[in-house]
Amino acid sequence: MTATLLGLAFVAGFLAVPLFHQPMLALLHAVGVTSAVPYVTSPIPPLGVPRLVSQAFWGGIWGIIFALVAPRFPRGMGYWITAVLFGAVALSLIAWFIVAPLKGLPAAGGGRPAAIATALLVNGAWGFGTALLLLAFRKVGPHHLRAQRKPDVLPLPSPVHPELGPQAVRGVGRLRSVEDPALEKAAPVVR
Repeated sequence: MTATLLGLAFVAGFLAVPLFHQPMLALLHAVGVTSAVPYVTSPIPPLGVPRLVSQAFWGGIWGIIFALVAPRFPRGMGYWITAVLFGAVALSLIAWFIVAPLKGLPAAGGGRPAAIATALLVNGAWGFGTALLLLAFRKVGPHHLRAQRKPDVLPLPSPVHPELGPQAVRGVGRLRSVEDPALEKAAPVVR
């Protein structure tokens, strides 16, 4: 993984906090699931940076971790589900069982269902947002940033008709052949 991709992963994770994590927290606050409010800018120790900036910074660090493990995610819809689960589970477990005790707070939100649900939902939203932003950066970025995906299915070899040669294959993106059973067996027609 290149330094540029890791930098973009940091930016994606950083931006996922104000663009996805905090709006989910705002929604949960609005419907009464949590008393926590989003976009808190009060300074926090030890450096006195605004809480939102601190959260976004750690979101960026997690964005790098996300980018390092994301190539192992399944493709298609499974990718998005895994991205959400990565955010929901990995970030929440670290927050509950490492960060909270270090801050003198009860582990796992004190076992309160609303606190557990809030953590899973806001961190899952972060995972989705990070995945979406990484995809957007790769789509609009320079050519070398675009994902070099391996094909899900190996391409069929180009059929060559024994008598007509490669002219027997016509069409862009589709395999067609003349009516020759031998050729049909060698490379079936893909419609």
